[in-house]
Amino acid sequence: MRRILLLFSCICCIGIAWAQERTVSGRVTSVEDGSPLPGVNVVLKGTSNGTATDADGMYRLTGIPASGGSLVFSFIGLQSSEVAIGERTVVDVSLSLDVTQLSEVVVTGYGTQLKQNLTGNIAKVSGEAIQNTPVTTFEQALQGRAAGVLITSQNGKLGQGINIRIRGSSSISASNEPLYVVDGMIINNDNLSSTAAATSALADINLNDIQSIEILKDASAAAIYGSRGANGVVLITTKRGKAGKTNFTANFQYGSSKPTRNREFLNAAQYVELMRESAYNNDLRDGYDPINEPGDYPGSWLEFWEDFMDYLGGDTDWRTLETDTNWEKEAFQKANITSFDLTASGGNEKTTFAFTGGYTNQDGILIGNGFKRVNGRLNLDHKVSDKLSFQTNVSISKSVNNRLSSDNAFATPLQLVAQAPITPVRDKQGNLFDDALNPGAAYYPATVEVENASFVTTVFRNIVALGATYKINKDLRLIGDYGFDLLTQNEDRYWNEFTQVGRPANVQGYGQ
Repeated sequence: MRRILLLFSCICCIGIAWAQERTVSGRVTSVEDGSPLPGVNVVLKGTSNGTATDADGMYRLTGIPASGGSLVFSFIGLQSSEVAIGERTVVDVSLSLDVTQLSEVVVTGYGTQLKQNLTGNIAKVSGEAIQNTPVTTFEQALQGRAAGVLITSQNGKLGQGINIRIRGSSSISASNEPLYVVDGMIINNDNLSSTAAATSALADINLNDIQSIEILKDASAAAIYGSRGANGVVLITTKRGKAGKTNFTANFQYGSSKPTRNREFLNAAQYVELMRESAYNNDLRDGYDPINEPGDYPGSWLEFWEDFMDYLGGDTDWRTLETDTNWEKEAFQKANITSFDLTASGGNEKTTFAFTGGYTNQDGILIGNGFKRVNGRLNLDHKVSDKLSFQTNVSISKSVNNRLSSDNAFATPLQLVAQAPITPVRDKQGNLFDDALNPGAAYYPATVEVENASFVTTVFRNIVALGATYKINKDLRLIGDYGFDLLTQNEDRYWNEFTQVGRPANVQGYGQ
């Protein structure tokens, strides 16, 4: 009898638990035309219990608690909907299009397109993704952020040229650089440098001014810009004001950088050992042994190298390893960066504005290299009427680039590694070693150039774009644009009488 009562109790409990759960079904349709919507996700809120609608928009979901709950209906391109179940077993829902997503605007060429109408291949990078990046130019901030776009630096110097290749190189002899357009204004990115080391004509643009960057990578670029867009087009849209109270934003950035993964060159002990061993082996090949059989050997390699190391050591003794210079470290410096930006934006329903002022001061990791920039930008939009509006974009900047010699010249810092480690940087009187002024330098060292020469490039740049838009009707607009890119680049070079260029008696300093 006791077993029968226990079995009856279990059956009742199972029945009660079954009665606490139920099944809900229904149909999901479109608000626009009432057509069924397949593939809509239907989930019991707060749980992982869900399903999807079939080809007829029908769904069936079990495990719904008797207490009710809510169902969440979602699908890409449709507005999500949350519906309370209550005591119902049939829940039908109609979903509407998510106009915000489908109408997302993408800048293309001289105008804009809705995202759902855009079939070309465009890489887009938002301004937030690159904001406050500790680099000099916005191209460096794009590295690794856009598929199909390869960005490489021509060298490690600040403000120098950047190579951008969109889907590879398209020409053997002509330029492979893309076309740059800022707020609808085509800007100049030609190399204006007098040396083989190109400067970046885009270093004058403050990357914190940028709202978004679109890179046109396919044939649509050439369809809009002609042959100039054959290598792709980089469209830059700067920040604009919005109606409402004036907002102020200040950004301050400070940091430092240093080289990593330094090469390990020979130290003084290793250099002396290897040079003497090499010279001694040459003597053995020539048939005499100046170490074990001392004598007068006029053509001894060992004697030659020991005399030459006397020259390289200057006023120090290489035999006691008095000097052990790490010339690679002498080529580098601690590179600090200081950047400050102040932005004010706002306006009313008629007029909106965005003003930005910025200052950047960055040292390069190579001695003697540095870059400074002061910039200001004003974007102004004014709506005269429902049909007529004006747009103004004005950018002013000044940049000063302390540059270095070309990479192939011994006067460039990294060529210091060609110096012997037994050579000191300075003699005991504090003078720099130079092969022409005193014994000690194997080659003309970059340290002489850093302290006795200057190579300064100053760039003044104004980018102005003015536009007017007249709305003829809802489908037709008349747009007029006027703009210019005024770029002035001055290069000042000077070598005093201690340098290789300015040393001759008939020169005594040289400038250009």
